[in-house]
Parts: sequence; structure tokens; C-alpha cells
Amino acid sequence: MKLKDETLGMWLGVLGVAFFAVTLPMTRMATGTAEAPQLSPWFVTVGRAALAGALSLVFLLATRSPLPQRTQWKPLGIALLGNVIGYPLLLGYALRVVTASHAAVITALLPLVSAMVAAWVLHQRARLGFWVCAVVGSLLVVAFSVLRAQQQGHGFGFEWADLLLVGAVIAASFGYIYG
Repeated sequence: MKLKDETLGMWLGVLGVAFFAVTLPMTRMATGTAEAPQLSPWFVTVGRAALAGALSLVFLLATRSPLPQRTQWKPLGIALLGNVIGYPLLLGYALRVVTASHAAVITALLPLVSAMVAAWVLHQRARLGFWVCAVVGSLLVVAFSVLRAQQQGHGFGFEWADLLLVGAVIAASFGYIYG
């Protein structure tokens, strides 16, 4: 029985969300903490890139995809810098200092920042209602997370690693828009 394109797309989307959901805890596990470091964030970044690159190469060869055209190299390079190097490397260093749940609060801003980058780079103009809802929704997620952490006695202080996480979010956003 062959899956319909919509059904296949849905399941691939669910799989993608599941993989993205474990990115933070798995990266934290791989890199360790500042007190008990494990693998280098550089090693984890290169390992992720090598695995993704190998799987992509197999797919591209199997589908006999053409090489990118000259005009596509710059956007591909920006996507590579943002998604293959910037996001995982900055995330790896940040997760040595903060917990995965702390990092999740900052990285939850990724959809909003991606929309902002798209508006800037692609000159897309969303309506005011979109921006109001996007900002209010993002603030609610952050506020809920901070309040929940305080209720559980964990607190939520800002760390220098939060700057690395903001950098990771910006890198991923540019990578998504150019990719």
C-alpha cells in the first residue's frame, strides 16, 4: 500500500519534529557540562555534519539530483554556516553551562526570529496582527517557562551562555531562510 503524498509529508514532519525535540538533551549529553566535559562541541558539530552530509549524498545520488547552479552557492553557503556550523557549535558550548530545559526557553524563539529574518532578507511584509500574535505568543512561552522553573525551585537566571543560545537561534534562522 502506497502512502499518499500528504500522509507521507505529515509523517516525515512528525519525524523531523521528534528529531529536533531531542537535539538539546542529546547535545547536552554528548558535550557534558563545564565541570564534567565529554565530547568537544567542535567534535559533535563535525560529527553531525558528517552524518547529515553522508545521508544527503546518498539521497542526492539516488535521486540523481543535479549540482547546484552558480547562483545557488551563496545561499547554500549561508545555510551551511547557519545550520551546519553555527547552530550546533554555539548550542554545544552553551549546553555545557546551562541545562537543556533552560536552553529550550531561548531556542523557543526560533520561529519568531526566523520570521523576522525572512521579513528582512526576503522583504516579506506580514500584517501587524501576525507580528503582535507572534511576539505575544513568544513572550507567553518564555514567561510560562520562567514562572514554572521558579515554582519548581530551579530559578531562571540569565547566564552568559544565553548569548551563545541567542547566537545559535540567529544562525539557525539565517540558515533556514537561505536554505
